[in-house]
Amino acid sequence: MTEVTAADLQALPSKYQSSRDLGDVLVGEDTAISLIRASSTGDISMLRGILEESPELALDSPHRIYDEDRPANNKNDVRGVLAMKKSNVYQATLRAAENGHATAVSTLLDFASQNGVKLSSAIDRVTIKKTVENGHADVFEVLAKASPNVAIFDIIQGQRPLDFAIASNDVELAKVILQHGGGREIPMPRPTSSYRGSRLCRSVKSSGTAMIELLLQGGYAVKMSGALQMAAERGAVDTIRLLVEEYGADVNEQLPAETLPRADNSLFASFTPMHFAARLGREEAMMLLERYGAKSDILDVKGRTPSQLLKERKEETKK
Repeated sequence: MTEVTAADLQALPSKYQSSRDLGDVLVGEDTAISLIRASSTGDISMLRGILEESPELALDSPHRIYDEDRPANNKNDVRGVLAMKKSNVYQATLRAAENGHATAVSTLLDFASQNGVKLSSAIDRVTIKKTVENGHADVFEVLAKASPNVAIFDIIQGQRPLDFAIASNDVELAKVILQHGGGREIPMPRPTSSYRGSRLCRSVKSSGTAMIELLLQGGYAVKMSGALQMAAERGAVDTIRLLVEEYGADVNEQLPAETLPRADNSLFASFTPMHFAARLGREEAMMLLERYGAKSDILDVKGRTPSQLLKERKEETKK
Protein backbone atom coordinates (compact mmCIF):
# COMPACT_ATOMS: atom_id res chain seq x y z
CA MET A 1 0.00 0.00 0.00
CA THR A 2 1.20 3.53 -0.80
CA GLU A 3 1.98 5.55 2.33
CA VAL A 4 -0.24 8.50 3.17
CA THR A 5 1.33 11.76 2.00
CA ALA A 6 0.79 15.39 2.95
CA ALA A 7 -1.38 15.78 -0.16
CA ASP A 8 -3.83 13.19 1.24
CA LEU A 9 -4.44 15.01 4.51
CA GLN A 10 -7.91 16.41 5.19
CA ALA A 11 -8.75 19.49 7.26
CA LEU A 12 -11.44 17.66 9.22
CA PRO A 13 -11.02 14.42 11.22
CA SER A 14 -10.85 11.68 8.60
CA LYS A 15 -10.16 7.99 8.11
CA TYR A 16 -6.95 6.78 6.50
CA GLN A 17 -5.16 3.50 5.90
CA SER A 18 -1.92 3.28 7.87
CA SER A 19 0.35 0.91 9.77
CA ARG A 20 1.37 3.55 12.31
CA ASP A 21 0.46 3.27 15.99
CA LEU A 22 -2.20 5.08 17.96
CA GLY A 23 -0.81 8.50 18.94
CA ASP A 24 1.76 8.60 16.13
CA VAL A 25 1.88 11.31 13.50
CA LEU A 26 0.23 10.17 10.29
CA VAL A 27 2.81 11.61 7.88
CA GLY A 28 6.55 12.13 8.19
CA GLU A 29 8.70 12.00 11.29
CA ASP A 30 7.45 12.88 14.75
CA THR A 31 9.54 15.90 15.70
CA ALA A 32 7.91 16.07 19.14
CA ILE A 33 9.20 12.74 20.44
CA SER A 34 11.53 14.37 22.96
CA LEU A 35 8.75 16.68 24.19
CA ILE A 36 6.30 13.83 24.60
CA ARG A 37 8.90 11.63 26.29
CA ALA A 38 9.76 14.35 28.80
CA SER A 39 6.05 14.84 29.52
CA SER A 40 5.35 11.12 29.83
CA THR A 41 8.16 10.61 32.32
CA GLY A 42 7.65 13.85 34.23
CA ASP A 43 11.15 15.10 33.44
CA ILE A 44 10.48 18.76 34.27
CA SER A 45 14.00 19.97 33.57
CA MET A 46 13.97 18.53 30.06
CA LEU A 47 10.39 19.66 29.46
CA ARG A 48 11.08 23.26 30.39
CA GLY A 49 14.26 23.28 28.31
CA ILE A 50 12.36 22.13 25.21
CA LEU A 51 9.56 24.65 25.72
CA GLU A 52 12.06 27.51 26.14
CA GLU A 53 14.38 26.54 23.30
CA SER A 54 11.85 25.24 20.76
CA PRO A 55 8.41 26.73 21.49
CA GLU A 56 7.44 26.34 17.82
CA LEU A 57 7.81 22.56 18.18
CA ALA A 58 5.23 22.45 20.98
CA LEU A 59 2.86 24.72 19.04
CA ASP A 60 3.05 22.69 15.84
CA SER A 61 -0.09 20.68 14.99
CA PRO A 62 0.64 17.61 12.85
CA HIS A 63 -2.01 15.07 11.95
CA ARG A 64 -2.02 12.44 14.69
CA ILE A 65 -3.78 9.11 14.89
CA TYR A 66 -6.38 9.24 17.67
CA ASP A 67 -8.42 6.10 16.94
CA GLU A 68 -8.10 2.83 15.02
CA ASP A 69 -10.20 -0.04 13.76
CA ARG A 70 -8.00 -2.42 15.74
CA PRO A 71 -4.49 -2.44 17.23
CA ALA A 72 -1.67 -3.08 14.78
CA ASN A 73 -0.20 -6.60 14.94
CA ASN A 74 3.20 -5.45 13.71
CA LYS A 75 4.88 -2.37 12.23
CA ASN A 76 3.67 -3.26 8.73
CA ASP A 77 0.08 -4.03 9.64
CA VAL A 78 -2.13 -1.63 7.69
CA ARG A 79 -5.61 -0.92 9.07
CA GLY A 80 -8.13 1.90 9.20
CA VAL A 81 -7.18 4.78 11.47
CA LEU A 82 -8.73 8.15 12.33
CA ALA A 83 -6.46 11.16 12.35
CA MET A 84 -6.74 14.92 12.72
CA LYS A 85 -4.56 17.91 13.47
CA LYS A 86 -3.52 17.79 17.13
CA SER A 87 -1.13 20.24 18.71
CA ASN A 88 2.02 18.77 20.21
CA VAL A 89 1.28 20.60 23.45
CA TYR A 90 -2.04 18.73 23.58
CA GLN A 91 -0.34 15.38 23.03
CA ALA A 92 2.27 16.16 25.65
CA THR A 93 -0.41 17.22 28.16
CA LEU A 94 -2.33 13.99 27.54
CA ARG A 95 0.76 11.85 28.17
CA ALA A 96 1.69 13.78 31.31
CA ALA A 97 -1.89 13.53 32.65
CA GLU A 98 -2.39 9.82 32.06
CA ASN A 99 0.95 9.09 33.77
CA GLY A 100 0.14 11.24 36.79
CA HIS A 101 2.70 14.03 36.36
CA ALA A 102 0.88 17.06 37.76
CA THR A 103 3.84 19.45 37.56
CA ALA A 104 4.38 18.57 33.90
CA VAL A 105 0.67 19.17 33.18
CA SER A 106 0.82 22.53 34.95
CA THR A 107 3.97 23.52 33.02
CA LEU A 108 2.37 22.62 29.70
CA LEU A 109 -0.88 24.44 30.43
CA ASP A 110 1.02 27.56 31.52
CA PHE A 111 2.95 27.40 28.26
CA ALA A 112 -0.28 26.99 26.28
CA SER A 113 -1.88 29.99 28.02
CA GLN A 114 1.17 32.19 27.49
CA ASN A 115 1.21 31.34 23.79
CA GLY A 116 -2.46 31.92 23.06
CA VAL A 117 -3.45 28.25 22.82
CA LYS A 118 -7.09 27.71 23.77
CA LEU A 119 -7.52 25.43 26.75
CA SER A 120 -9.96 23.35 24.71
CA SER A 121 -7.03 22.57 22.42
CA ALA A 122 -4.89 21.41 25.33
CA ILE A 123 -7.52 19.65 27.50
CA ASP A 124 -10.17 17.40 26.02
CA ARG A 125 -12.40 14.43 26.83
CA VAL A 126 -9.57 11.91 26.47
CA THR A 127 -7.26 13.79 28.82
CA ILE A 128 -9.95 14.09 31.49
CA LYS A 129 -11.01 10.45 31.07
CA LYS A 130 -7.43 9.14 31.38
CA THR A 131 -6.89 11.30 34.46
CA VAL A 132 -9.95 10.06 36.35
CA GLU A 133 -9.63 6.45 35.19
CA ASN A 134 -6.07 6.37 36.53
CA GLY A 135 -7.07 8.11 39.77
CA HIS A 136 -4.66 11.04 39.45
CA ALA A 137 -6.25 13.47 41.93
CA ASP A 138 -3.30 15.90 41.79
CA VAL A 139 -3.49 16.07 38.00
CA PHE A 140 -7.24 16.62 38.16
CA GLU A 141 -6.60 19.51 40.55
CA VAL A 142 -4.38 21.16 37.93
CA LEU A 143 -6.88 20.60 35.11
CA ALA A 144 -9.82 21.90 37.14
CA LYS A 145 -7.94 25.03 38.20
CA ALA A 146 -7.11 25.75 34.57
CA SER A 147 -10.67 25.11 33.34
CA PRO A 148 -13.62 24.96 35.80
CA ASN A 149 -15.72 23.00 33.30
CA VAL A 150 -13.42 20.01 33.75
CA ALA A 151 -15.19 19.08 37.01
CA ILE A 152 -18.58 18.69 35.30
CA PHE A 153 -17.37 17.55 31.88
CA ASP A 154 -19.55 14.95 30.17
CA ILE A 155 -16.90 12.29 29.59
CA ILE A 156 -19.12 9.63 28.08
CA GLN A 157 -22.91 9.18 27.91
CA GLY A 158 -23.65 11.57 30.75
CA GLN A 159 -20.93 10.23 33.04
CA ARG A 160 -19.06 13.05 34.78
CA PRO A 161 -15.71 12.84 36.64
CA LEU A 162 -17.47 12.23 39.96
CA ASP A 163 -19.28 9.23 38.51
CA PHE A 164 -15.93 7.68 37.58
CA ALA A 165 -14.57 8.35 41.08
CA ILE A 166 -17.63 6.75 42.67
CA ALA A 167 -17.38 3.69 40.42
CA SER A 168 -13.75 3.13 41.44
CA ASN A 169 -14.37 4.12 45.10
CA ASP A 170 -11.60 6.72 44.79
CA VAL A 171 -12.42 8.97 47.72
CA GLU A 172 -9.39 11.25 47.31
CA LEU A 173 -10.25 11.94 43.68
CA ALA A 174 -13.89 12.51 44.60
CA LYS A 175 -12.83 15.08 47.22
CA VAL A 176 -10.94 17.11 44.62
CA ILE A 177 -13.82 16.90 42.14
CA LEU A 178 -16.30 18.11 44.78
CA GLN A 179 -13.99 20.96 45.79
CA HIS A 180 -14.10 22.18 42.20
CA GLY A 181 -17.88 22.09 41.86
CA GLY A 182 -18.23 18.66 40.31
CA GLY A 183 -20.90 17.47 42.72
CA ARG A 184 -23.93 18.78 40.87
CA GLU A 185 -26.30 15.88 40.16
CA ILE A 186 -27.10 16.00 36.44
CA PRO A 187 -30.71 14.96 35.75
CA MET A 188 -30.81 11.77 33.71
CA PRO A 189 -33.69 9.84 32.11
CA ARG A 190 -35.23 6.96 34.04
CA PRO A 191 -34.12 4.71 35.58
CA THR A 192 -31.07 6.60 36.84
CA SER A 193 -32.85 9.19 38.97
CA SER A 194 -33.32 7.12 42.13
CA TYR A 195 -32.94 3.47 43.07
CA ARG A 196 -29.77 2.04 41.46
CA GLY A 197 -29.00 5.24 39.60
CA SER A 198 -28.43 8.15 41.96
CA ARG A 199 -24.89 8.87 43.05
CA LEU A 200 -25.70 8.11 46.68
CA CYS A 201 -27.23 4.83 45.64
CA ARG A 202 -24.21 3.90 43.54
CA SER A 203 -21.83 4.86 46.33
CA VAL A 204 -23.44 2.20 48.54
CA LYS A 205 -21.83 -0.39 46.27
CA SER A 206 -18.38 0.80 47.34
CA SER A 207 -16.57 -1.03 50.10
CA GLY A 208 -16.85 0.84 53.40
CA THR A 209 -18.77 4.04 54.00
CA ALA A 210 -16.15 6.67 53.13
CA MET A 211 -17.55 7.52 49.70
CA ILE A 212 -21.18 7.85 50.78
CA GLU A 213 -20.12 9.88 53.83
CA LEU A 214 -18.21 12.25 51.54
CA LEU A 215 -21.26 12.76 49.33
CA LEU A 216 -23.57 13.24 52.28
CA GLN A 217 -21.21 15.82 53.78
CA GLY A 218 -21.17 17.49 50.38
CA GLY A 219 -24.91 18.11 50.51
CA TYR A 220 -26.45 15.08 48.82
CA ALA A 221 -29.88 14.28 50.28
CA VAL A 222 -30.78 10.81 51.54
CA LYS A 223 -34.50 11.28 51.01
CA MET A 224 -35.70 9.56 47.82
CA SER A 225 -32.11 8.79 46.75
CA GLY A 226 -32.63 5.01 46.99
CA ALA A 227 -29.49 4.75 49.14
CA LEU A 228 -31.19 3.08 52.12
CA GLN A 229 -32.99 0.67 49.79
CA MET A 230 -29.71 -0.27 48.12
CA ALA A 231 -27.96 -0.66 51.47
CA ALA A 232 -30.76 -2.93 52.68
CA GLU A 233 -30.67 -5.01 49.50
CA ARG A 234 -26.90 -5.44 49.79
CA GLY A 235 -26.97 -6.12 53.52
CA ALA A 236 -24.64 -3.17 54.12
CA VAL A 237 -25.41 -2.77 57.83
CA ASP A 238 -22.73 -0.13 58.48
CA THR A 239 -24.22 2.01 55.75
CA ILE A 240 -27.72 1.49 57.12
CA ARG A 241 -26.52 2.67 60.55
CA LEU A 242 -24.90 5.74 59.02
CA LEU A 243 -27.96 6.69 56.96
CA VAL A 244 -30.44 6.24 59.78
CA GLU A 245 -28.48 7.44 62.80
CA GLU A 246 -26.56 10.32 61.23
CA TYR A 247 -28.80 11.43 58.37
CA GLY A 248 -32.31 10.48 59.45
CA ALA A 249 -33.18 8.09 56.64
CA ASP A 250 -36.81 6.94 56.72
CA VAL A 251 -36.82 3.19 57.42
CA ASN A 252 -40.34 2.89 55.96
CA GLU A 253 -39.71 4.98 52.84
CA GLN A 254 -41.33 3.92 49.57
CA LEU A 255 -39.90 5.35 46.36
CA PRO A 256 -42.10 7.04 43.73
CA ALA A 257 -42.77 4.80 40.74
CA GLU A 258 -41.55 7.44 38.29
CA THR A 259 -38.05 7.30 39.80
CA LEU A 260 -37.73 3.52 39.52
CA PRO A 261 -36.63 1.21 36.71
CA ARG A 262 -39.36 0.23 34.29
CA ALA A 263 -38.86 -3.45 35.06
CA ASP A 264 -40.90 -4.40 38.16
CA ASN A 265 -41.82 -0.75 38.54
CA SER A 266 -45.05 -1.14 40.51
CA LEU A 267 -43.50 -3.89 42.67
CA PHE A 268 -40.49 -1.81 43.70
CA ALA A 269 -42.73 1.19 44.35
CA SER A 270 -44.58 -0.88 46.97
CA PHE A 271 -41.39 -2.04 48.68
CA THR A 272 -40.02 -0.60 51.92
CA PRO A 273 -36.33 -0.99 52.76
CA MET A 274 -37.34 -4.13 54.67
CA HIS A 275 -38.74 -5.64 51.47
CA PHE A 276 -35.53 -4.82 49.59
CA ALA A 277 -33.53 -6.60 52.29
CA ALA A 278 -35.91 -9.58 52.33
CA ARG A 279 -35.88 -10.15 48.57
CA LEU A 280 -32.20 -11.11 48.77
CA GLY A 281 -32.30 -12.77 52.16
CA ARG A 282 -30.47 -10.05 54.12
CA GLU A 283 -31.74 -11.07 57.55
CA GLU A 284 -29.21 -9.05 59.55
CA ALA A 285 -30.24 -5.92 57.67
CA MET A 286 -33.90 -6.71 58.30
CA MET A 287 -33.32 -7.07 62.04
CA LEU A 288 -31.38 -3.81 62.16
CA LEU A 289 -34.13 -1.95 60.29
CA GLU A 290 -36.71 -3.33 62.71
CA ARG A 291 -34.68 -2.06 65.65
CA TYR A 292 -34.79 1.38 64.02
CA GLY A 293 -38.57 1.22 63.81
CA ALA A 294 -39.22 -0.35 60.41
CA LYS A 295 -42.73 -1.76 60.18
CA SER A 296 -42.94 -5.48 59.52
CA ASP A 297 -46.61 -5.56 58.45
CA ILE A 298 -46.50 -3.35 55.34
CA LEU A 299 -47.67 -5.29 52.27
CA ASP A 300 -46.13 -5.03 48.83
CA VAL A 301 -48.28 -4.88 45.70
CA LYS A 302 -48.54 -8.69 45.78
CA GLY A 303 -49.80 -8.66 49.36
CA ARG A 304 -46.58 -9.87 51.00
CA THR A 305 -44.92 -8.69 54.19
CA PRO A 306 -41.11 -8.62 54.32
CA SER A 307 -41.15 -11.87 56.33
CA GLN A 308 -43.25 -13.59 53.67
CA LEU A 309 -40.91 -12.32 50.96
CA LEU A 310 -37.94 -13.69 52.94
CA LYS A 311 -39.67 -17.07 53.25
CA GLU A 312 -40.19 -17.18 49.48
CA ARG A 313 -36.53 -16.33 48.97
CA LYS A 314 -35.42 -19.20 51.21
CA GLU A 315 -37.72 -21.66 49.45
CA GLU A 316 -36.35 -20.60 46.05
CA THR A 317 -32.74 -21.04 47.14
CA LYS A 318 -33.49 -24.60 48.30
CA LYS A 319 -34.64 -25.64 44.83
